[in-house]
Amino acid sequence: MLQQTQVVTVVPYFERWLRELPGWRELARASEEQVLRLWEGLGYYHRARRLQLLAQTVMERFGGEIPSSREELEKLPGLGPYTAAAVAAIAFNQPELPIDGNIRRVLARFGADGAKASRAQDEHFRQLVAPELRAPDRPRQLVQALMELGALVCKPRQPECRACPLRQNCRALAQGHPERYPAKKVALAPRPLHISFCWAVNDDSCVLLRQRPEKGRFPGHFEPPLVEAPGARESQNLLAELLGSQPRTLAPFRRDFTTYRVTWHPHVLEFSGGPLDGYEWVFLELALKLNLVPVLARHLRELAASRRLQSR
Repeated sequence: MLQQTQVVTVVPYFERWLRELPGWRELARASEEQVLRLWEGLGYYHRARRLQLLAQTVMERFGGEIPSSREELEKLPGLGPYTAAAVAAIAFNQPELPIDGNIRRVLARFGADGAKASRAQDEHFRQLVAPELRAPDRPRQLVQALMELGALVCKPRQPECRACPLRQNCRALAQGHPERYPAKKVALAPRPLHISFCWAVNDDSCVLLRQRPEKGRFPGHFEPPLVEAPGARESQNLLAELLGSQPRTLAPFRRDFTTYRVTWHPHVLEFSGGPLDGYEWVFLELALKLNLVPVLARHLRELAASRRLQSR
């Protein structure tokens, strides 16, 4: 859950998750619908699916006990080198250094290391702290201390150097420019994207939905008729072409992806006849309970609550 998400956001999700799925066995046996419902709002839904697959693997191959070594952890679904090292160090006190943004910032400033982030730099950092990691009970303490130091003291901007326990030996501070480290990545400007979608409703108060593919954005989620295009007019024309009719336009809104600046264009259409190819009619009450694309789920709930999604 902490991948791509801040701790303060994760806590309520984590507590709710453990109330319903307190162990590997419960997670392995849960339905995908329950897993995705508990995850809704955290984004990157492939993480939830891989976590369930991990639980099933732990039950089948390891008798319900997750392995403790980084090498074995990396073989589990969804655990890359960073997460495997973090679990090994923090949960099992193994001499591993998971290098995230916080730890990289602390160590880059400590040594005034101006190199760009790379595997070579990460290996240098591991060698730098290796003597400390070998001490008894030190790995979990050191790793968590470095994470907290980066999050609370050695912050990206306006670091609180006076409160830092490493300040006497910090080369970046000695130079007087700690914020120059680590080397900055060149951020790419997000590309504009317009998404037009339509809540098509029939006389039985059903809406048209389909399930997205298992790969790509929002894998396996449900969505109404929807098209994407670089321009607003183009996306709305494509939607009308898909529906074979001109739907009623509602107020657009913004919800961005990491690499896209997204404008969403909602529409409503009183639809007669059979469903479109690839779509099915779903009762509105049931649709509100399905695993919809999160931004669309919120919009559908708002429309249903305001009774703006009614056949006429």
